[in-house]
Amino acid sequence: MECPRCQSTRVQRGYRDTRILVRLWGGQELLCNNCGLEFKGFSWLASFSRAPAKSKQADLNRRRSPRYKVHLPARIRLVAEGTVNDVSLSPVMLGQCQTISSRGMALSFVGSHLNQAEFTKPGRRLLVTIKLPTGTVEALVKTVTHQRVEHKDGPASWFVGTSLVQISDADRARLSAYIDKRAAKLQH
Repeated sequence: MECPRCQSTRVQRGYRDTRILVRLWGGQELLCNNCGLEFKGFSWLASFSRAPAKSKQADLNRRRSPRYKVHLPARIRLVAEGTVNDVSLSPVMLGQCQTISSRGMALSFVGSHLNQAEFTKPGRRLLVTIKLPTGTVEALVKTVTHQRVEHKDGPASWFVGTSLVQISDADRARLSAYIDKRAAKLQH
């Protein structure tokens, strides 16, 4: 039995009870689990039961671009913006790139000397240099999420989700090639 609206075969017995005389002639109240249409169907052989609706299978990665877990060394600098041409950078902090995509990255680093109130401002700009196996990539990113992780035996660390703001064409090509290799490895 198929739904007349969406032609789905995910059909169950409807919630309204069918009269006994209609059931004797093969008539049934049916409900489509896909689109929710209630309709009447006739079938001598098929019997339908009531079952909870099963949702459509969700994609594993429904993001605009897939993310890949990595452990790449990264050099991170805070960008303190002044006037348009006056940009100052903080000292270099060493960290790791934990997740990478063509639209952004997740970074972890120890930043015990950072002012937490200033760093947690939305859209905080960072200059990030990541060492890929094929070379380095430098990008200007802005923070999207941030989390300060306190450690009992050492200084606090940061876990920051970022999105790309500016990257050169050569670095974007190098990053895209690296991501394509990662995608190809996962498919095999």
